[in-house]
Amino acid sequence: MWYEDPNWWVQAAVAFATFLVAFIALFGDQLKRRYFPPVLTLELKSKPGEPIELSLHDPINDTVKKAKGRYFHLSVANNGWSIATNAGIYLTSIMLRGVGGDWHQTWNGDAPLSWRNGALYPLLREIGATAIDADFFYLVENKWLEACVVDGARSNNIPTDSEPFRPGRWRKKIEMIVTVQAKSTESASSPYMYYVAWDGKWEEGDSEILRHIKIDHVQDTNF
Repeated sequence: MWYEDPNWWVQAAVAFATFLVAFIALFGDQLKRRYFPPVLTLELKSKPGEPIELSLHDPINDTVKKAKGRYFHLSVANNGWSIATNAGIYLTSIMLRGVGGDWHQTWNGDAPLSWRNGALYPLLREIGATAIDADFFYLVENKWLEACVVDGARSNNIPTDSEPFRPGRWRKKIEMIVTVQAKSTESASSPYMYYVAWDGKWEEGDSEILRHIKIDHVQDTNF
């Protein structure tokens, strides 16, 4: 009988510990995601963006030309205790400034942005303790500014002034407020609003390009 064995409590403790280890192995991640869900946040990686050499395809002449450009990235971090699964960064709205200076919402939806070096990764990813970067906008010297929406999800309703037609591409001066949000199976970040203004021009250098393009996190349209 258990009460006749002076070491019964040791055996019970070992059995309980074994059960606990097995239980955590089977259900630990599910419990963490339920009671300690991911906490996703977004941050602009660099205001002047990162210089890059681009290869642009000319569909009319079927040629490839080199061009200077800059990529602007959003960094998504998970400050929670559990891994975010099936995570993506989404463009959810675009507001343009009207003639009178008021902001007007011209598009809303759920368009996924590409990841940095997106060809190497699936559209939806896991985000743990290490932050990862998504493409936000890219600027091409003397050509255009474009939102980095995944091509297969690029709605024709997204604003543009581009000819030939390319939703989310602007060749002329543009001023807008865009909203983005990180979403995963377990949770979503708060919506983040960014003021984006480009005067249609280009200069080399980090400080020089900031004379022409501005991307700032804003809380509302009263800034």
